[in-house]
This record gives sequence, C-alpha cells and structure tokens, in this order.
Amino acid sequence: ENRQDIAYLDAFTSMLRYSIKAWSRASDSTLLLPDGSTSLDTPQGVEEMAEVLRCISLTNHSQDSADVDEALVNAAGKVYIEFTSQIRKLDSTMNGHLENNEKCYFADRVADVESSLRSFEFHSRRLVSHEKLLPESNDIRHNLYRETLRGCAGVKSSTDYGHMMRICTLIMDCLSWHHGQTRDHGSSKEAEDVTDMYSDIAMISSTCVKNPYERMNVLRSIYDRASDFFPKKNPHHESNYARVDRAALLGSMRRSLGDSEMTDSFLSSFEEGKQGQRRRSRQRGR
Repeated sequence: ENRQDIAYLDAFTSMLRYSIKAWSRASDSTLLLPDGSTSLDTPQGVEEMAEVLRCISLTNHSQDSADVDEALVNAAGKVYIEFTSQIRKLDSTMNGHLENNEKCYFADRVADVESSLRSFEFHSRRLVSHEKLLPESNDIRHNLYRETLRGCAGVKSSTDYGHMMRICTLIMDCLSWHHGQTRDHGSSKEAEDVTDMYSDIAMISSTCVKNPYERMNVLRSIYDRASDFFPKKNPHHESNYARVDRAALLGSMRRSLGDSEMTDSFLSSFEEGKQGQRRRSRQRGR
C-alpha cells in the first residue's frame, strides 16, 4: 500500500512539474510574439505557475507512514525547484530579448519562493530530528538553495535588494543548522562541496549592498559562516555535511569588492587571522 501511495505521489508531483514547465514555456513564447497576437500574456502565465505551486502542501498530509511522509517532502521539494528554476529562466529570456528590461518575475514572486523554501526546510528538519532522511533529501535541498540563489543573482531593482539578502542569510542559516546536526549525530556520506553557494552569495552582495563598507561587513559574515566548512588540519574537526574551498571564496569576495587598496587591505586581514590561528595552535602543541 505504501508503494502504491508513493507511486501516486510521484505521478501527481510529476504532473505539477510538467504543468509549471508548460506554463513557463507558454509565457516564454509570448515574449517573442507581437502584442495582442495571443490571449495569454506573461503575467497571466506566471500566475498560473504560482497556482500550480499551491496545489502541493506540506501542512496537511497523513502521518500514518514515515515513508510517504519523507517521499512527500522530497516530491514537494522537486516542485519548488521547478517553479524557482522556471521563474528564473523566464527572467533570463526577458533580459535577452527586451532592451532595458526592468520587469523581474522572480522578485515579484519572491514571497512564493521564500515560502516554499521555508516550508521544505521546516519539514526537512523535522525528518532529520527523527533520523529519517535519505541522501536524496540533501540533493534536493541543495538544488533548491542553488536555484534560489541563481534567481536572487538576477534581481536588479534596488527595492528588492533587501529581500534577496534576507534569502541569502536564510540559506546560510540552513546550511549551518544542517552542519550542526551532522556534527552532533555523525554522517556516513561524503561532504558535498558547497563553495558555489557562498561564492554566489558574495557576488549577490556586490549588487545588493552598494556601500563598500557595509559590503565588507556582509562579506566578513559570509566568510565566518563558511569557515565551518573549511578544510581542517585535524580531519576529526572537519564538517561531515559540506565543504568550502577557502581560496575560491576569497576570490569571489575580491570580485565582489573590486580591485582597490581597500580590497587588498580587507582581504589581507583574513590571511593575518589565519596566521594568528596557526601560531596559537603551535603554542598549544608545545
């Protein structure tokens, strides 16, 4: 019976994903047609995509089967990824075909994107707390993070910058939480490289945080959050959940600030801090 329930669930959520993709392609095609030549316009297509998204809920479902429960969370995550991805691709198409385009559907639908992310994260954490989480769940979660960050990177309106940075902070909070869980409970899987996520957030800050001094504070916070995932001399101190390439992140931070004396001074402080940590470690070892 459980296998049958999961099969029905897969069929239902596959239909939702295909529906979102179909509405996205229909909306995309209207951008290439003369105004008034079709009864569908892009805003209407995006609204239909959002309506499909609302067809799946993680708040009202049977608690009888743990298998179906996890299957539902993962299936919903795939639908959320499809919605976020298609909205982002639609914006990319608009930017490619319309000069001086100021419309951004990802920004318009940021409430749906954030709500989906928070819903998936809440139920994913509940499964972790019961030690019921398949490796597929991590893949789906990280794909959702990545698609969300790609969408944030395409937002160009200053009125939406605060929303984008809030979502970036939320994703870093999520990564830190899952790191804490694997540290406490252990994990047999190989840590995934999430350098691209922190690098994306660093680059998003270059667009969303205009004041260079405020941006340096944001970048320092990003670095501090990512430091949990840096390689450690003692393998027992390394994260079981994910890893971040420190040098690659510093390169993204440099690009975020741009080349200047201020940039060099700022980045050198991280090298000095690392050297200080090495000296203290050597002293403790004597």
